[in-house]
Amino acid sequence: MKTVELRKLYHRDGRRIALIFEKDRELIAACKELDASYSMTHKCWYIDNKRQNLKRIFEVFKGKARVDTTVFFGKPKEVLSKRERMSVSLSEHGNAEPEKFLDPLKSRRLSENNIRSTGQRLKYFSPIIARSA
Repeated sequence: MKTVELRKLYHRDGRRIALIFEKDRELIAACKELDASYSMTHKCWYIDNKRQNLKRIFEVFKGKARVDTTVFFGKPKEVLSKRERMSVSLSEHGNAEPEKFLDPLKSRRLSENNIRSTGQRLKYFSPIIARSA
């Protein structure tokens, strides 16, 4: 069965519910039935974050797709400042912890090639950074 993932989104000066799924005509038609809008910035459909809209999402997608709310209702992640997110942490061996840097790229839905090449560059340059520090 198809899956629609719900996430919290702050877009256009308001709190929204992001509807994330693989491109599918039936699910797109369901989003239009909800009067949802498509965000080119976030590459997903969204609707105002209101209780009645959440109920409507479950009603409209019933029988069409499974609605995954684990991220939407899950624990809030630890909030880090921009400086903390961008800081390079190196282990004793001088290797960067690649997953720590690649996870934000994955959440921005960048291509696999972009993420892979960034990881390769990170592995190449992290010993150089460690020596200079």
